Amino acid sequence: MPGHLSLWSAVRDRALWSGALPWTLLALTVLNPLVGAWGQRLAAEHAANLMLRQHEQTAATSGARPSFDWSVGERLGEYLRYIPRATDQPLVILLGMSQQYAINDPEPSDHITAEWLDAALAPAGTRVFGLAAPNLHNEEALLYLLALTGEPQTRPAALLYGLCFDKFRNGDVRASLLQLLRDRPALLADWQGLCTGRQARFAAACDEMRATAARLEERSELGDETPRSQAQGSVEQRLRAAASRLVPLVRERRELNSHLQTTAYLLRNAVLGIKNTSKRPIIEGLYERNRQFLELMMEVAAERGVRFASYIIPLNPHGDNPYVPEEYAAFKVWARALSMRHGAAFDDLDELVPKEEWGLLHGEPDFKHFKGAGHRRTSAALVQRFAGLFRDLAQEHAAR
Repeated sequence: MPGHLSLWSAVRDRALWSGALPWTLLALTVLNPLVGAWGQRLAAEHAANLMLRQHEQTAATSGARPSFDWSVGERLGEYLRYIPRATDQPLVILLGMSQQYAINDPEPSDHITAEWLDAALAPAGTRVFGLAAPNLHNEEALLYLLALTGEPQTRPAALLYGLCFDKFRNGDVRASLLQLLRDRPALLADWQGLCTGRQARFAAACDEMRATAARLEERSELGDETPRSQAQGSVEQRLRAAASRLVPLVRERRELNSHLQTTAYLLRNAVLGIKNTSKRPIIEGLYERNRQFLELMMEVAAERGVRFASYIIPLNPHGDNPYVPEEYAAFKVWARALSMRHGAAFDDLDELVPKEEWGLLHGEPDFKHFKGAGHRRTSAALVQRFAGLFRDLAQEHAAR
């Protein structure tokens, strides 16, 4: 009873209703119906921003087995189970950024590079699965490699990695991959122990890995050794799920956040006169860190019996790009030399896709995302130029 009286007294307190509470309730009352009605449009805009094909979205909800991560990194943990079992046949993981799943001007019969590559190699017994996320940078790619090699059924025989120059300016592991670290203690332990004996050679990368792990290590006030977010996650998730059924703002929070970020990005570009092709010099600190992460990936892959191969992704040869030409040329020379030093396969597909197989992005020539024909052409080039690697994988598997 005293509790009820206390609650009733608080509700009747004028100070409560003279503050922000009435305005908050009014905003929720007005915004919730709007967001609820806007939900489908938000989801469609989110998919369009990621350049996902609609028929893949339909297939993803129809029970069809994925041939690549349809969540493009947002729910990687859910898609690892769809990877063809690496213990049954040679497995190639095609890893990269948005070019690998995005299709400009899509047609119903289009397929992405990973699908064409799987169709080409499957008759000889080698399977391919695509893992890609928008703006994927090398620290995140290393996390993908550790997650894959943590279990025999997902450990690939080869990792084929598409190198995108402007992703060498990116940093900070995205929230969805941080959640993967939280959910998998063995993966987190692997992450935390990877730099043992490597600090001197990979100082920038190892410092960043520790900073990433530190974001997960918030302890509870009771001294529990479990990260607070992990200890309370199940309760928070249940509350969030319950609220999402009643409150559209909660249910559509991800799509709403994506819409707001895209709107802010386009507004900034319009105000500052920035175009897709505006030249942006590389940020040296981030560049060096990403270079270290790429070399660390090659080293870890070799230690774990994974063949590492990489290629410079195709760019629109008739469209401008935001790269400083001298920096981009130096990057390609460095990438080739690094691969040679580690005995890793490498090729440059920069000028592979012709003009007619590209599209537009925000009304300008898209320098990085091509049409369906570009995916088929890229797959054919990978089959041809990495033929020796694929042949070795099949022979090694047959000799087991």
